[in-house]
Amino acid sequence: VQADLGTDNSNAYGVYVFDKAKNNTALNNTIRTYGNIGYGIYLFSEVYNNSVYNNNVTTSGLTNARGVVLGTTSYSNSVYGNVITTSGSGGFGVYLTSTAYNNSIYNNGIDTWGNGMQLDSTVYNNFIYSNPLLYKN
Repeated sequence: VQADLGTDNSNAYGVYVFDKAKNNTALNNTIRTYGNIGYGIYLFSEVYNNSVYNNNVTTSGLTNARGVVLGTTSYSNSVYGNVITTSGSGGFGVYLTSTAYNNSIYNNGIDTWGNGMQLDSTVYNNFIYSNPLLYKN
């Protein structure tokens, strides 16, 4: 996937990779999401061996603003070299949840009003390193 993407919906997803998707690449995208829930890049439901890199992701959500989300059995994915900016309530730069494992997350610049990264609910064996974080309070 290579594109400049913008969404402005109640539930806004810039790039949504789901339902047993494998061996995909999202690179060099400019992604902006606005809405009640704004996810820049969302990997969900048995997705594996996908690469997300060199993207510029900006999210703003009233209840959830998340740059990159890996959830519900996401494994062996790589997320690196992205610039992630989140604002709004519930802002997370990178969010791993619901059986996310064996993923590599590194060299992402994260600028957020919320949490830089959150690992929640059965998240294990992930490699997370060298992610500069700017937290705005």
